[in-house]
Amino acid sequence: MAGVFYTHRLLKMLDELVVDAGLTVTISDAGTDVDLSQQHAMIEQSLKAKGVSVAVQPMDGATMMTFSRR
Repeated sequence: MAGVFYTHRLLKMLDELVVDAGLTVTISDAGTDVDLSQQHAMIEQSLKAKGVSVAVQPMDGATMMTFSRR
């Protein structure tokens, strides 16, 4: 069973790092009980209005997401 994932916390972090600071951020759910692939649609929809794109890469039973400005 997947753990609790707080999308609003991720969005706040991405707002500060990607939107405000212009950084590229990569996160992975490897070794956690969180399943990022289940959150992908919600995350992508929330970030679209902010001008942030997300690239998803599956990796050995885990999911890696890279966030950057469009």
